[in-house]
Amino acid sequence: EEQFHEELVAMVSQTAREDSSGPPDVPMPAPRSNHTTCVHENAVVLFGGHGGLGYQRRAWNDTWVLNLDTARWQELTCQGNPPPPRSGHQAFAKDGGIFVFGGWNHDSTFNDLFMLDVEKRDWSDVDLSWGVPRWNCSLQLVEAIPAWCVFVFGGTADVNGEGRSGGVFDLRIGVLNLGDTYKWHEPVVDMKRTDVKPMPREHSAICYDPEESRLVIFGGWANKWLDDVWQINVSSIVGPPYAILKVEPPLGPVTGNMQVTIRGVGFRSTPGACIVEFSCGKHAAPTQGEVLDDETIQCFTPAVANTIGPKECTVRVQIGARDLTTTVTNYNFFLNSISERSLCFGPGVLQEQQANQETRCLIQLRNQNGENRKSGRDEIQITLQQKALTEDGKDTMRDLPYELVDMNNGQYELTYLAEEGDVVIHIKLMDENNKPRPIRGSPFRPSFVSMARNRANEITGPLVSGWISSTLKSLDEFYHNTNTGHQTKLKDGDVMNLIKVMNHIKDMYNQEDLLTQQQDEIFETVSVLEKEGVPGDKAHKQLKKVGANLRQLKEDILGKEKEIQPMQQKESELYRKVIGEFETELKNYQGGLRKEAYYFYKSGLELAVKRLNDVTSDLDKFQQRMDELKHIATNFAYPEELGNSVKCMAAMREDVASMRSLWEFETVRIKRTESFLVVRWGEVSPTEMEDEIKALFKKLKEVKVDRKCDAYMGVQDVVKKWTVFCPLVGELLDPAMRARHWHQLIDLCKKSITVTPDILLRDMWNLELHKFSEAVEDTADQAKQESKMEITLKKITNEWSSVEFLFEAHKGNPEVQLMKLPDDKVEMLEEHQVQVQNMFASRFLSTFESQVFFWQKTLANVSEVSALIAEVQRSWAFLENLFIHSDEVKKELPDDSDKFVGIDQDVKEILKNGRDIVSAKDFCNQGNIFQKLEKAQSQ
Repeated sequence: EEQFHEELVAMVSQTAREDSSGPPDVPMPAPRSNHTTCVHENAVVLFGGHGGLGYQRRAWNDTWVLNLDTARWQELTCQGNPPPPRSGHQAFAKDGGIFVFGGWNHDSTFNDLFMLDVEKRDWSDVDLSWGVPRWNCSLQLVEAIPAWCVFVFGGTADVNGEGRSGGVFDLRIGVLNLGDTYKWHEPVVDMKRTDVKPMPREHSAICYDPEESRLVIFGGWANKWLDDVWQINVSSIVGPPYAILKVEPPLGPVTGNMQVTIRGVGFRSTPGACIVEFSCGKHAAPTQGEVLDDETIQCFTPAVANTIGPKECTVRVQIGARDLTTTVTNYNFFLNSISERSLCFGPGVLQEQQANQETRCLIQLRNQNGENRKSGRDEIQITLQQKALTEDGKDTMRDLPYELVDMNNGQYELTYLAEEGDVVIHIKLMDENNKPRPIRGSPFRPSFVSMARNRANEITGPLVSGWISSTLKSLDEFYHNTNTGHQTKLKDGDVMNLIKVMNHIKDMYNQEDLLTQQQDEIFETVSVLEKEGVPGDKAHKQLKKVGANLRQLKEDILGKEKEIQPMQQKESELYRKVIGEFETELKNYQGGLRKEAYYFYKSGLELAVKRLNDVTSDLDKFQQRMDELKHIATNFAYPEELGNSVKCMAAMREDVASMRSLWEFETVRIKRTESFLVVRWGEVSPTEMEDEIKALFKKLKEVKVDRKCDAYMGVQDVVKKWTVFCPLVGELLDPAMRARHWHQLIDLCKKSITVTPDILLRDMWNLELHKFSEAVEDTADQAKQESKMEITLKKITNEWSSVEFLFEAHKGNPEVQLMKLPDDKVEMLEEHQVQVQNMFASRFLSTFESQVFFWQKTLANVSEVSALIAEVQRSWAFLENLFIHSDEVKKELPDDSDKFVGIDQDVKEILKNGRDIVSAKDFCNQGNIFQKLEKAQSQ
């Protein structure tokens, strides 16, 4: 700083020396005041002022440059259109140019703006004035984004156009924006009437504080010297150190939540949270932004449906504690595309297109007001499928490839190719909640054939033109049919014609959306055809006429609706009462059904079926009346009034159906059991019969009927009798049955019958054996048990008739034969004794009691005698060796030897007796054989 001051003093001193030495050797500007200087690169540029030699007061418009490196002046010889001579003006340097504003000379006052291109030395009139001429004002150049600003304050202004002599002190502020296009504006100072304002003045000092975005003004002249200090916040003009340039994309839905990219400059210059404000008029909608880099911010648009609405708005940015940008860009909010208003049209959704040839259709999106969208970027979900066969021959839906092109004007073109057959196209629009919703008419079901009409798949082809004609015709037919129908003249009590008129009115309401959709589709299709060069005047006229007719029909319908309302109210109340009376009648009839013949088994099949048919006929008549009442009630919007009648009718129908199923079962049962009863006794198959009866019983359980009703209990009782009878038949067919058993059963049943193989099963059924099932089973069991005894006794008799003793010569003496029972016969003897003993435990012993006692005794004798004779033979054989063949024993025991001679004769006699008889049963059952053996054994 000291060096600068020294150099400045040295330069001034040198100039003074050169002035005192005579004519200058170097050029320099004339003495002057009220001029301006600006720094340009390494030089100071001086312009204008007034003064001269001595007391001269000349106005200057010359331009001088002081080179700060050489400390030399140079007058610039400029071309172009220089400003007139002046003083009291203001100047600033920017982007290689020197700008001059305002000022005065002896002839004029100025509010013009000139610029000097220093490098080219070329003056030009910017042709941009501000307000009235002014001079001696204050000027401050301020850096701002995206364009610098020049503030002009106060001065003396020629407000009344009287020139310099009529000038008045001023305090207005003017701002020159140095953007791509220079522009003056005069900001409105935000002050209240009660706020103290600075005095108008000239010759004030001004500077700019970039930290607080404020201008600071000191002093000046207002017919007195001023020493006050004022500040003014100009942040709303200068803005923060960042600026917004554009938004991409520049439009979006009013529901918001759409990601946009904001382009600008200086976004990294300020720390803090980023807020992006969308505003229009009094409404502002801020949203959080994210600074990606110095030139990019991303954010999601706010929802503005209830604030800004579908309008163009301005967008500004605020970062941290800084102000919103002074620069703005525009963003268009539009109403969302609505699936319920959007449509699809073209050959690609029609019938009988050409297979294996490309086809297309157009999707036109509309907003909630029914207006065509003008932009794209909507999310559309397409599902395009065609029926196909799997490898195992089953039907399946195969996805078809397609191409969807966003035309960026609210229309989307769908192109695809299909084989012969039917196609299903689902077109859904993603709503603001990201849920797919079908557009009007979806799903579409076009079809493809192998030999279609020429140019069938083209938008200008015959299918589209034919569809337009047929749709216009159907719209016209609907109009005429409904128009004629709703004009039907009505008489009091003519409820059926009243309902017809009501239905025509209802058809109008029900078909209204479809009618509107078809008109919209025709209009859009014809509009596209016109763009393709196809005349559409005729179709538009027809559509206009049909639309007018339908609108008029709607008005007529509204009038007719009011006209018939009294009659509708009257008939509605009347038929409410009729329905109540019908319900009472129906319930009374239902109450009497429990007395019908088909509920009682004794009524018999014929009468039961007849009454079922009669009741069914009555119910059919009730049903016919109820259907008529239901038709009326439905059209009067109270079908629920028939709810009890419907339930009552359903209950009766169900009841009759269940009873009919019971009697149908009885029919089957009778046929089957009758077929059994005519079979001869000797040909009866009890097992097969029992299986069929069990199957019948199972089916009876499946019959859905009241188990407590007499008819069911009667049928069940008969089937149960058969379930008891069939096993008894099986028992009685056993071969063990004898005449004595049959006599026993006949006595039990107190019926007279001769049982032979030729009698019928009916004869057995008539015995009512089911009443005596236990006794019958007992008799059958008796027959079986007695048969077993008889067989066993016969077997014992047969086997023992042939059982003989085995004989063996004693010591080779054929005259003496030893005897014994064969071993296997010993085992048989034991087995037979057990069998005979078991017979005594049977309660059916009486018939064979004598035989059983006989064999009990006989076998016991065989057992005892055969055992005793074996012991006698062993003892005898041993003693014979002693007393017969040993002389020593005879000498020593002469008495015993003599005694043994008698015993020996008795034993040999017994053995000879056995040899003579041979039969074991006969030998062992001789009257005194056991005593003889005991005597021999005891001796």
